[in-house]
Amino acid sequence: LPLPLLGQVVKDSIAAYQLTVLGVDVVRTPKNAPPRSPIRTKLKKRLRDFDRHGKGLIITHFDQGVFVPTLNIPHISPVGAYDSASDRVTMLDVDPEQEKPYQVDFETFYRGLSSDYHHVFEAFGYGSGGYIYVQIR
Repeated sequence: LPLPLLGQVVKDSIAAYQLTVLGVDVVRTPKNAPPRSPIRTKLKKRLRDFDRHGKGLIITHFDQGVFVPTLNIPHISPVGAYDSASDRVTMLDVDPEQEKPYQVDFETFYRGLSSDYHHVFEAFGYGSGGYIYVQIR
């Protein structure tokens, strides 16, 4: 699913199951954002809050080939953890070929999220990646 459609599916799923959340934020992550850009800073804060306090869930929309040796295609998977000491993100990749969770450093993580997908995917609504943040408390 393209990022905007994924966001709508998440929102509709929450409504269909009558789950209580504080909000759902669909965030595009622009390519070449400076290290201290508000989008990168907010993402890192959300990763820390997710890991330390369980305040939200993060579903990523990324170029899979940036994280693992496979095709460079749009892919969706949840974040499992973030270690602020090592600045590494644990991915719970839903691809059956990824038999266990794996980690990527934050710069690689952001690069995968901010990838501009190959132009052939544009006809299907894939412009770039990002993430869905579900604030649960």
